[in-house]
Amino acid sequence: MKALLAAALGLAVLYVSLGWPAARRAARASASSLALTPAVAGVACSAAVAASLLTRTSMVPWLSLLTVIGWAWLLVAWRRSVEPSASPTPDDVPGPMALAAAALVAVVPVLLVDLPAVESDARWIWWFHAAWFRAGGDVARDGMADRAFAPSRPGYPPLAPGTTAAVWHLGTAYNREVALREFQLLTASAVAACGYYVAAVLRLERRWVVAAAGLVAALCWGANAQVGLRGFVDLTWAAWLVPAAVLLLAGPLDRRPVTVAAVLAMAAALT
Repeated sequence: MKALLAAALGLAVLYVSLGWPAARRAARASASSLALTPAVAGVACSAAVAASLLTRTSMVPWLSLLTVIGWAWLLVAWRRSVEPSASPTPDDVPGPMALAAAALVAVVPVLLVDLPAVESDARWIWWFHAAWFRAGGDVARDGMADRAFAPSRPGYPPLAPGTTAAVWHLGTAYNREVALREFQLLTASAVAACGYYVAAVLRLERRWVVAAAGLVAALCWGANAQVGLRGFVDLTWAAWLVPAAVLLLAGPLDRRPVTVAAVLAMAAALT
């Protein structure tokens, strides 16, 4: 439980600092912004990893810079009164109750299952990469170039280990239990977003859309709950890609739904 709380607190800080400002500008509606926030935070962590590698520096200044840019962008927009636009679109129609239902279903497996952080692939790939990124761009570049570490797949995308490294920067550095719990909560965030956005395009009556959001979230975990709970990213990227595809294929081609879909697809690709 201690590791879960530490992971939840670390992710909450990242979501508020890195994710919320840009998500609010992209999605505008409060519920949709909350659903999109984890994906934006993950993309931001990936950008910080890339900048860290290119400059051989720590992630910290880049995470700080992205935080300042995001909040400055949001505050300037608020100052100019370009807050949410007029008519609702399928990225915000379900409302907060649908998101709450999807989030509740998404977090249940994480609360009920407590697995040890022993999976070899999770340790040797994702958390090992996270340790590189936590140590800084200099260490990470040397590690990625070392042929001895080739089996750890150093070319794999940076979103998941980058998010773990960012959480480790906030405390509990290199703690695998915290890393596992953070991975689980990140997956739960993607599942909640999937439930919310898929329910958004179903065009159901409001009394049914809440149930639909929870059902879709349950179906996501039902695809392979073990994968999502053991520190693997297979379920995570799929849960972000599905709503991106659904919004593009079944939603209107307005700017906001397309922007939300683009961010979700980016998060899936970086995972």
